Parts: sequence; C-alpha cells; structure tokens
Amino acid sequence: MFVNFLPKIFPIVLVLVGLVHLIPARILFQPDFMEKLYQIHITDPATKIIILHRASFFLFLGIFMIVSAFFPMLYDSSFYVALLSMGSFVLIYLFIPCNNSAFSKVFKIDVILLILLGLSYILKFYAERFVGNS
Repeated sequence: MFVNFLPKIFPIVLVLVGLVHLIPARILFQPDFMEKLYQIHITDPATKIIILHRASFFLFLGIFMIVSAFFPMLYDSSFYVALLSMGSFVLIYLFIPCNNSAFSKVFKIDVILLILLGLSYILKFYAERFVGNS
C-alpha cells in the first residue's frame, strides 16, 4: 500500500514548497506585511522596488511549483527551480549572517523543505525505476 503512495509524495512536497513561496508574495497585495514577515521597515523607494520585484518573483515561483505538481513532465524543472530558490537563500544566509529572528525562521524552513524536496525527489526516482516495473 505504501508503495502505491510513493509517486504521490513528490507532488505533495511541490505543493507545500509552492505554498511557502506564496507567503512573501502577499507583500504585493499588502505592503505592510513585509514588516510582519521579515521584521524590517523600509522607507527607501528603491529598496521597496527590489522587495516588490522579489515578491512578484515568489508569486511566479509558487504558482509554477503548485501547477507543476499536476504535470509530471514539469517535475524535474520545478525541482531545480525550488532547489535554486531555497538553496540560494540558505547559502546567502550562511555566508552573510544577520541577527534577525525572522530570517532565521526562513532559513530553518528552507532547510527543512530542501531536505523534504530532496528525499521526495529520490523517492520519485525509486518509484519510477523499481515500483513501476513490478
């Protein structure tokens, strides 16, 4: 029974990762959410533009990952996009540490999701190679 569930694990994780990517996108519709989410207050218009651009990018990424969960032909590309998105934040956070509890929380969430994403991707391959041939 569990073997039949294996192919569903990766799409479920993709939806979860997509939903997490949609959280910062809320800044586009509610700019004051940035302060609550990241514990930072920005008054500089140039910095606001960068943050809003980042939020729009996360909106795109989140939607892409959720949609790709329903189209197996997009699994590989969505895996690599998610890996780059979260992995880059984790690496940047490690090389430029800051004393911000909100960023620390994002770091921990991204590490957990990277582990889940990687394990589920491996299980996907296992299911495709070994379970599908039974």
